[in-house]
Amino acid sequence: MRTLAEVEQLREGWSALQSNPESDIDFFCFIVKARPEILQPHVIVIYKDHQLVSLVAGRIEQSHFEIKIGYKVLWRAKVRRLAIFSGGFMGQTDPEVGAIAIRRLLRSLREDKADLLVWSGVQVDSELQKLLDRVPNPLCRDYLARPVSHWTMNLPESLDELLEKRMSKKHRYWAKRLVRVLEKDFPDAIRFERFSAPEEME
Repeated sequence: MRTLAEVEQLREGWSALQSNPESDIDFFCFIVKARPEILQPHVIVIYKDHQLVSLVAGRIEQSHFEIKIGYKVLWRAKVRRLAIFSGGFMGQTDPEVGAIAIRRLLRSLREDKADLLVWSGVQVDSELQKLLDRVPNPLCRDYLARPVSHWTMNLPESLDELLEKRMSKKHRYWAKRLVRVLEKDFPDAIRFERFSAPEEME
């Protein structure tokens, strides 16, 4: 699928497979429309016995590729890349389906004249990462990928407790400044509320 009109035809099946807010079809379409560097959506659909079992959602976009030492950029070039976002692999994600998805994405690189594939949110020790290390041609694998840590936090009862007890001085300054900027730019229009159950929202 390479147009938003084609993506829209997947709405029912997509919604049944999505597992987190990032993979919501409306959010996906919004990002594709809003970001000028995105050239087109790129969605792969996998069927088994005529039943939609998996979906890989991404986009073709203009970007750049850099080789750096520390902060020093040694080489920089414009690239056309196929990017799969975190949460974009939906439905069945077992190794058999994962291998099919990766081979189809590698074909897409040739068909859409893209220079590289970027797949965000792949866990380091996952079966998908093992497939990405094994399925592509050895000359096309990423041997220098750096893992990125992600953190979670249980939110306390109040904003004050969050700022004073859970944040460093630097982060506390940044958070308070952000609140001040919002209140300055949108006077009398900011309201802070916490929702903890689905029935509290429309």
